[in-house]
Amino acid sequence: MQLGATHLALLTDEGQLYTFGSGTALCLHRKARTSWELTEITEPSLDGRKVLDVACGPHTTALIVEA
Repeated sequence: MQLGATHLALLTDEGQLYTFGSGTALCLHRKARTSWELTEITEPSLDGRKVLDVACGPHTTALIVEA
């Protein structure tokens, strides 16, 4: 689990990414700017690739995905 200033990101062993919190800076990687429900991220840009790692800054979320 990684924590930002007002959001968090949770990565499972299977490579599923979940985010929660305030995404006013679009840090939740989804259309909704705020979500107080833990939601799995299934971005088309991931193209089904497994997320290998996640890191959160105060208002950012960075992903490393398999090639």
